Amino acid sequence: MTVQITLSLYDTHLKLIDEVVAAGNHGKNREEVLRATLVEHVSYLLGGGTPHDPAPWTTVQVKRPSYGNPKSETILRPGEGKALPVLKGEVLHMTQLVGGQCIDFNGYNLYDYKEWLDCGFNRQRGIVTGPGTVVWSGSPRGRPMYVILDASESLDQFYEGHRCNSIILEREYGFAHHASCQDAFAEAIREYGMTEDDVHDSYNLWMNTYLDERGRRIYAWNRAQKDDWVDLLALFDTLSVPVCCPGELNACNSYDPHPVRIEIMEATPDTLELVERVYQEWGQLKMQRGPDDFKIKEIRAQRELECDPEYRPDFLPMPQKHSLEVEASSQDQALLQGLVQDGNYGTTEPQAMLVAFLRWYDQNRMERRYMRLDIGK
Repeated sequence: MTVQITLSLYDTHLKLIDEVVAAGNHGKNREEVLRATLVEHVSYLLGGGTPHDPAPWTTVQVKRPSYGNPKSETILRPGEGKALPVLKGEVLHMTQLVGGQCIDFNGYNLYDYKEWLDCGFNRQRGIVTGPGTVVWSGSPRGRPMYVILDASESLDQFYEGHRCNSIILEREYGFAHHASCQDAFAEAIREYGMTEDDVHDSYNLWMNTYLDERGRRIYAWNRAQKDDWVDLLALFDTLSVPVCCPGELNACNSYDPHPVRIEIMEATPDTLELVERVYQEWGQLKMQRGPDDFKIKEIRAQRELECDPEYRPDFLPMPQKHSLEVEASSQDQALLQGLVQDGNYGTTEPQAMLVAFLRWYDQNRMERRYMRLDIGK
């Protein structure tokens, strides 16, 4: 028996449905697309898939660039950092002198320190690590900032946390005024007039850390060996700030921190060509906004916050809502009832039909366009 069900959906939902209609592989109209993708999605679930499986990451193939000559070298001892201008196309080459050492890392736009490497933005669609990773600044800028060009196999990364700091060390061990990554970052960027408040969450390199099933942070043994390395390509002019982590109280640095070497390699036509390729792929979005696009363009100089009596809200509007009538066959109804019982598709059959389409779309058509390069040998 066929029944008519009414879907409540937004403009954006209709746009995605119409996109699939235009593709021509799942039906000639909205109703046919919804019914076809329902069947396909349920078949996927029955085959072992889950409602939450994401689309594959977009991978862009590029050739491996040659680097220029070293233009500077810095040795960082545990507890030290250095704020280094690393310009577009230059490569930050970081090397283990002994092994077993974590490098904490911050990065800023050299000409606008309010644009910085945002670990949260980089976690939005999952944790991406190792060679080929595109490292981003945060929204509203949201621009590719670095690429991990190459690294030794031992490069473990963890950027789901904060950074070691003297507050934690005093609270947990009673050691006030102990060296920490927070304080090393703050001292390094002081050379450029920034304050302790301008340190951001650390993008950690050679940090073999994970969260266990109870949500506890576990520090596993640092796997880095002598002469292991990592190379970061700067995609625009940056102030790059590596810190040699001073932690001797956990396995982050195998309980015995050691120095690291930091080199800047000159830009080459190869590296500059790769910069342009990355920006062709991921740097052309309308909502990658800078200060010229902001309603308030000046950085506050006053710390105390005060309400602006002239303020009037100007939020972006939500898409409009619509109704869509769909004829559901008895087979469709059985599938929809099963999805409702699953608990991840809403509480009604119309909800389940829409959510099934959206989950199918995410798994089959959504482009995860800001993740990884496939760098050739």
